[in-house]
Amino acid sequence: MATQNTSAELILAAARRAIAAKGPGKLTLSEVASSAGVSRPTLYRWFPTRGDLFAALTEYERAQFDNGLQREIDAHRTPARRLDVALRYLLAYLDESMGTDPIGVDPAFALRSLNESLSVQVETLVRSLGSALD
Repeated sequence: MATQNTSAELILAAARRAIAAKGPGKLTLSEVASSAGVSRPTLYRWFPTRGDLFAALTEYERAQFDNGLQREIDAHRTPARRLDVALRYLLAYLDESMGTDPIGVDPAFALRSLNESLSVQVETLVRSLGSALD
């Protein structure tokens, strides 16, 4: 869903902010639409249910991480520097995506999200770094 539609990206960004602030349990599609600056029919056209929104958000986050990591790695030549920027990117990405107090907002969701995303992010890291890990 990289640059498919500006409305969809606005909706995903608004959902991400709402989840970071309140956790997924208190997320309402009306609130997301309002925060994204789109009408509810526009939101429902892209994401008819909360489940659809969560699935799209997961895929969007995965693509954002993969693309950002690859940009950082590609900007450097030496394996040591590539590894360094990759690890720094991972930490900065986790810090930004988890919000200021992820455990306090919804501990179960925060831990489940970390568990699910870290393994995928580590796979991307290993695949992207290739020989730099040797």
